[in-house]
Amino acid sequence: MKRGDAIRLVKRAAQERRLVFTGHALDEMDADGETRESVAATLRQARSFTLQENGRWRVHGGGLTVIVQVEQSTVVVWTVFIG
Repeated sequence: MKRGDAIRLVKRAAQERRLVFTGHALDEMDADGETRESVAATLRQARSFTLQENGRWRVHGGGLTVIVQVEQSTVVVWTVFIG
């Protein structure tokens, strides 16, 4: 998937509240005091999208980094951390 297509899909999924969260992501969010809404807001406003070697995207914005995987029309949030 092309970068621009992935960015649009991530932002749309965040806007429409269609993000899928792994258990690990939810645990990390809980530990850092983040919510599904704060992660969605980060993804909607993010300006930094970097494709990693494993095919996942590192998305940064608002003091959070979110690792997502785009699978056709599904966006899976793998982990979230401050920084």
